[in-house]
Amino acid sequence: MVDSQKRRMLWLALAAIPARLFASSGSSHLAAGVSADLPPPPFVPVSEDDPLADAMGFRQDAARVDARYFPTRKLAAARNEFCGDCLLYRPLNESWGRCVVMIPDGVVNVIGWCGRWTSAGKS
Repeated sequence: MVDSQKRRMLWLALAAIPARLFASSGSSHLAAGVSADLPPPPFVPVSEDDPLADAMGFRQDAARVDARYFPTRKLAAARNEFCGDCLLYRPLNESWGRCVVMIPDGVVNVIGWCGRWTSAGKS
């Protein structure tokens, strides 16, 4: 019985680690503006290092797009271009959604951007 209690405590402690990492003010994701909400299982955030994502200039935070390679991103008209307003975006929760172009189990942040951004016609 003691072993099962120790195991349960260990699992609870391990489960709390990711939430604490995202909630800390020093988190690189929070510093970059990416939401602390986790994507729903079984989905994982698309890696910006993924070859397809990299080729499209994808960033989980649109503020981090390299304007040298995607100069249209710095135009005034592009200031409101985010994954959450893209025709290719399918929301899963308030912060994360699927992109029909990205990897199958990957999700993108609502404030992300890539070179395939297409207006969804939202006002």
